Amino acid sequence: MVDDLNSLKIIGNAELQERPIEEVLAKMMDHSIDEMETLRSANEQKIFEIQRINGQLNKALEVYLKK
Repeated sequence: MVDDLNSLKIIGNAELQERPIEEVLAKMMDHSIDEMETLRSANEQKIFEIQRINGQLNKALEVYLKK
């Protein structure tokens, strides 16, 4: 959590105490949502690549079995 706060430029207890908790929580939520979207995008790219490779392997297997 400290790293998340640091990455959001909310540093130090004094500064945290001056900010409304809603603001801190909103920034943490935004940060978490951004991280999840980044991970989802990366996962979608990996799934696409796996599907592409699977298609190539299936074609190669078909060619091999026809011999």
